[in-house]
Amino acid sequence: LGWARDFLGYHFSRLQHERFQGWMTGVGVGYGYSWLLNRHWSIEAELAVGFIHANYDIYECQGCGKRTGKDHKNFFAPTKAAVNIVYVF
Repeated sequence: LGWARDFLGYHFSRLQHERFQGWMTGVGVGYGYSWLLNRHWSIEAELAVGFIHANYDIYECQGCGKRTGKDHKNFFAPTKAAVNIVYVF
């Protein structure tokens, strides 16, 4: 399961031995459409993608205070995919 250890360019196994602290900011865009089936029923679909920029400090362990480095990551990924069945009263 290599994808479980390396998802979106990040090695989650590092969380066992290191702590990451910092901030992130992001922006996204989505598009949705609704199909009217009759007076009460409709179906909606939506897709969205986003970009995230994160700056963080790296610490030795989960409870330690010694900083061992700094890094940043940029992610562009899908953030939402939805299909809804809607009933209007």
